[in-house]
Amino acid sequence: MGAELRITGLKETVRKLQKLGADGQDLKAAMHRIGIKSVERARTHVPVRTGALLNSIRAGAAKTNVTIRSGSAKVKYAAYVEFGTSKMAARPFMRLAAAETAPDAKAELDKELRTILSKVGLK
Repeated sequence: MGAELRITGLKETVRKLQKLGADGQDLKAAMHRIGIKSVERARTHVPVRTGALLNSIRAGAAKTNVTIRSGSAKVKYAAYVEFGTSKMAARPFMRLAAAETAPDAKAELDKELRTILSKVGLK
């Protein structure tokens, strides 16, 4: 299960920046920082019984995206907790984390893009 904040046009922006000599790893590092913040927020909201679900929350980042996931082969119930079932109310933690970190994620990405533009002499 992943939470998503979509920013359109980012892949094209990264391609153009790389043509100008920008290092894509800078943007990947920013995405990783965003992911870590989202994981930390999700972990504050997740209900804990054994800690398995909490420990399954993780982030993956690339130059143009970050994905936050929960659950694993051993923790198959993450979606049931997040969305509920016919017998159990939803206890969202991923959606809350996405909503709470979206403004910071946008600001972090904006800051990093401005830094990259500065490095290639465009600002």
